[in-house]
Amino acid sequence: MRLRLSVLAGILLLAACTPPLRMESGWLSGARPATPFSKVLVVAVSDDFNRRRTFENSLAGELAAGGTVGIPSTRTMLTTDVVDRESVAALVKATGAEAVLVTRLAYEGVDVKQKRGREVLKMDNPSDERPREDPYSYNIYNYDYSMSEEPPSLEIRRDLTVTTDLFEAGEGRRIHTIRSEVRITNSESLDQNTDVAVIDKVATELARTLRRARAVR
Repeated sequence: MRLRLSVLAGILLLAACTPPLRMESGWLSGARPATPFSKVLVVAVSDDFNRRRTFENSLAGELAAGGTVGIPSTRTMLTTDVVDRESVAALVKATGAEAVLVTRLAYEGVDVKQKRGREVLKMDNPSDERPREDPYSYNIYNYDYSMSEEPPSLEIRRDLTVTTDLFEAGEGRRIHTIRSEVRITNSESLDQNTDVAVIDKVATELARTLRRARAVR
């Protein structure tokens, strides 16, 4: 079965984003392993190889922080390689991974609204250019005001659902699923507006959820 769904590409298209993140996870009946996995192959399904590699590296790093070896599939795959059941099985055999984490985009919805322009009052520092004999005196009533107008703008909100499935490597059975709901807006602060900031947020929460479920170390 060829995996065609784009993962994280939608997450990374907006310039500014601080995603409120909600996750739901659960084991399939009777599928919980006796011990957490210690070596996991990390696969992000995306048409964009660079975004895929960025996410896989971030999630692998978060897994390593807890003691689980995370192996990004892009570490050994070429940009022209197809991500399918056969190629993943070959990577499992080559790396000795005990499990496979596959992340993909399940839903994407976009809402665009136009915000009206507005006038903004700006008050400058007190100033008095008249010469004074007393260097410590100043005119407390002298303020400079200016008006500026903010132009209309677009407010973009993108709602995404990302699914992450954990497969047992031996028989290839899906044993655990995480559903991540992410909201992205272009009206957030600039320190959260990079692709890496969004990826790191999702990867951190995924690793934390997996550790809490004792799926990984």
